[in-house]
Amino acid sequence: MRTLLRFTVVFAAVAVTVAAAGPRGAAAQSPAPAASSAPAPAASSSPAPATSTSPGPAPSGPPATDAARLASARTEFLAWQAGSIDVARYIPLARTQFTPDAVRNIANTYLKPLGTLQKFALVGGGPYQGMTVYQYRATGASGAIDELISWDASGLIQLIFFRPPS
Repeated sequence: MRTLLRFTVVFAAVAVTVAAAGPRGAAAQSPAPAASSAPAPAASSSPAPATSTSPGPAPSGPPATDAARLASARTEFLAWQAGSIDVARYIPLARTQFTPDAVRNIANTYLKPLGTLQKFALVGGGPYQGMTVYQYRATGASGAIDELISWDASGLIQLIFFRPPS
């Protein structure tokens, strides 16, 4: 099964793509790009209103250090896995797309089955359409998935992408 969401603003994109072969069996998927490449564009879905369960203050800039980026990316993964993200951490267009139901669906189908997070590490990254995308591997008791993430200049998440490890 493949869940695709893509949001494009003039020079920023947010994509949540899950094409995972997890504990529920192999899923059909397109070939994944190499570890150092960024995600392929995803199909669009129609917008739906979203509600934020815990809006917080907007970030003041992107994480400045490797440790800060790792911590932020890990926090975001755990929020997705729990099925409850803070949409205030995303670019405005994404806020209308990441409905509580959409987030819970991705969490329940692809991220929760991984089990308790045991390891979260940087495995690659690089430039993609004017952004710097970081690739992290989340390893749980029952499997692993890669999270690709990018922050805009103000610190908002402009791209998040989940895929099976390459």
